[in-house]
Amino acid sequence: MMAEIAAKVTGSNKGKGGGYHIFDPGVGALGANGIVGGSVPMTAGYALTNQIRGTDNVSVSFFGEGASNQGGVQETLNLATCWNLPVIFVCENSSPEEQTMLGHKIDYPQLSITDISLRAPSYGIPGASHNGWEVEEVYKKAGEAIQRARKGKGPTLLEFKIHRLDSDEVSQYCPIKCYREKLIGEEILTDEIDNLIRDKEAKKVKEAIDFAMGSPEPELIDAYKHIFVEES
Repeated sequence: MMAEIAAKVTGSNKGKGGGYHIFDPGVGALGANGIVGGSVPMTAGYALTNQIRGTDNVSVSFFGEGASNQGGVQETLNLATCWNLPVIFVCENSSPEEQTMLGHKIDYPQLSITDISLRAPSYGIPGASHNGWEVEEVYKKAGEAIQRARKGKGPTLLEFKIHRLDSDEVSQYCPIKCYREKLIGEEILTDEIDNLIRDKEAKKVKEAIDFAMGSPEPELIDAYKHIFVEES
């Protein structure tokens, strides 16, 4: 993935996809989409595949509050319910005062409701809103939705209220920071163990960066490989 972000030939998409189009079926990462909300219908397609094959795999679609307004998202919610697909729809909703688009603050409302999860009953599926920075709450609610899908009970709409972590003003909502403080307060985690974990993960990241930076860039002729072309 790091090599893909760095546009290197050893990337998961040979450097042609970049950070917005990571695709690696081997780990269940089935691709993103440059169109707002465009990945939601794709996820339903993967869910249908899992249903037909009879696997216990569950597809998960992540999108923001802006994408929740797209027609394709609404159509997918309806179809996924009609077909009882094993899919979870996860809306990551930043608080209204932090809503931005391409780095610019939005001064006009995008939503007619405060909670995206309120739309769930319209499609006949369960839905609820939760704090996206509460690690255990996210883990529990996601687990419940996954088990529900695996039991053949269909989709769930989960909304997690989140904060953009690009400013010091909202740093107190960082899930890692909050959970660390919780575990230390409960005497489950110590500073020593925390530092060991961080050092271990930092080494993994460095190895990934070194691999990416040391990888060759694609040749210009490779621009014509691994693409769809119309046969003459």
